[in-house]
Order: sequence, then C-alpha cells, then structure tokens
Amino acid sequence: MTREGKQVIDKPVISADDAAKFLGTSKKTVLRAFHEGHIKGYRLSLAPKSPVVLYTESVELFDRRRKERQIAAIESNNP
Repeated sequence: MTREGKQVIDKPVISADDAAKFLGTSKKTVLRAFHEGHIKGYRLSLAPKSPVVLYTESVELFDRRRKERQIAAIESNNP
C-alpha cells in the first residue's frame, strides 16, 4: 500500500489529536512538527486537508528529544 507515492509500513499509528494530548500541546503544534519533518506519518489521502496519521514511535521519539532539549537548557542555565 502507498500513500502520496511513499511506501507505508505497518507500524502503530496515532491521530494528530491524540498525539497533541500525549505531548501536552496543541494539534497545530503537532501538525507543524509533522510538516517540518520532526514527526513521521502520512495523510490518509492526497487531498491537502485530509487527516494526518502519525507513527506512534515517531511521536514518542519527538517527545524524548524535546524533553532532552528542555533538560539541557535548564542545566546550561544552572552552572
């Protein structure tokens, strides 16, 4: 199966709404991260406004990296 000309791998997925709840952020922020390539996933159809489905492991990786950056920023401000 393909989406937008890309091979779709059978991996656990999560909706953008559920990803936003998991990350404690807005759906808009999640979609921005998807469009910038920070979170991997795909659209359900070729239509520009079609729903986005995100790979669960990509959302979890994004969360870990975000938390690591936050910790590093705090540590750099506390000598």
